[in-house]
Amino acid sequence: MATNNDEIVCYYRVSTSRQGKSGLGIEAQRQAVANYLNGGDWSIVAEFTEVESGRRSDRPVLDQALAAARLHRASVVVSKVDRLTHSVAFLSRLLEAGVDVRFADLPQIASLRRLSGLLEESGLLGRPWFRR
Repeated sequence: MATNNDEIVCYYRVSTSRQGKSGLGIEAQRQAVANYLNGGDWSIVAEFTEVESGRRSDRPVLDQALAAARLHRASVVVSKVDRLTHSVAFLSRLLEAGVDVRFADLPQIASLRRLSGLLEESGLLGRPWFRR
């Protein structure tokens, strides 16, 4: 797990090239992350933007973001859970990556590991709408 909470890697994702070219989705995500960081004593060491379906498990840009986070011992911040994954299997893969992942839309949940635990406790992980 990342131990230096002062360094951040930002990951943004849109599903279609049209969304990516328009910048609307990306700008909204950037604003959500900026609001989450709230001008604190953070250092953004890298930002990654990917145009790829959330249903795909092969995401080279996300892999680059995770590698950068490991290199800098940083946390990855994503604007919303659905920008990262719609899949429980993918969530498990991220847990195994050894990187602290945080979500701007869920500031009360301090880590991906905690989110996974809450979803498991609530029984939501097995629901068809979560497995998409």
